[in-house]
Amino acid sequence: MKVIFLGKHVGGNNNCLGINALQYLIQILNPISGSKIECVTSSKDLLFDFCKRNNINVTQNVNDINLNGVDLVISYGWGKLIKDKLLKTPRIGCINFHPAPLPEWKGMGGVFNYALYEQVKEWGVSAHFIDKTFDTGDIIEVKKFKINPNQHSVYSLSKVSHEKLLVLYKEVIQIILTNKSSPNLIPRFPQKGGRYISKKEFNNLREIKPDDTIEVINKKIKSCFCPPHHGAYITIKGKQYSIISSEILSKINL
Repeated sequence: MKVIFLGKHVGGNNNCLGINALQYLIQILNPISGSKIECVTSSKDLLFDFCKRNNINVTQNVNDINLNGVDLVISYGWGKLIKDKLLKTPRIGCINFHPAPLPEWKGMGGVFNYALYEQVKEWGVSAHFIDKTFDTGDIIEVKKFKINPNQHSVYSLSKVSHEKLLVLYKEVIQIILTNKSSPNLIPRFPQKGGRYISKKEFNNLREIKPDDTIEVINKKIKSCFCPPHHGAYITIKGKQYSIISSEILSKINL
């Protein structure tokens, strides 16, 4: 079985575990005759460097990939829309791993921020087939879990989500390998409803407006605080200034 892996692992406040996912895939494919990672596609991040160090074929450009005989494409943190040729070629399909529950929370423009702003009590991670738009393809599996939004920051919710996503990923890879000869047996459930959080909506959430209540301002500050990224902001003389509350400031260890 030939697999293409599209992903990232950039470290810092980005908790996507692309290296861990790739290592597991290599480990699980090694004993299977004729199976291999055909190519990894990543920007120049930790995943790219990992592949270079370990002599794994890696490129930054999807168009460089040889699609001949490819059975499966895996997207793990890949942020770009996958085009028709890559969608239609793999025998089994293209599968994405999304660190939020589907169909309720599509997109990566600020799902963790909105979850905290709206004080959700349940979160989740998802695996789904990829179609022509972001996060709308048939669902393979969703794992949900309870959260206390008051005890989470964007960073901590992202971290726990990516940890649970890696667990789901391993389970789904096993499902795929079990049914590699009969891909129609892989579970798939059409999505209905839900919402897509765009970058524009995220930026709207970040903006503190003159008529916002104190409660809303505090919620925006808390749900958008994730240094070194700019959080909630006000605009003065055409320039944006990030805002932090005394509550958050008191918890920062300098």
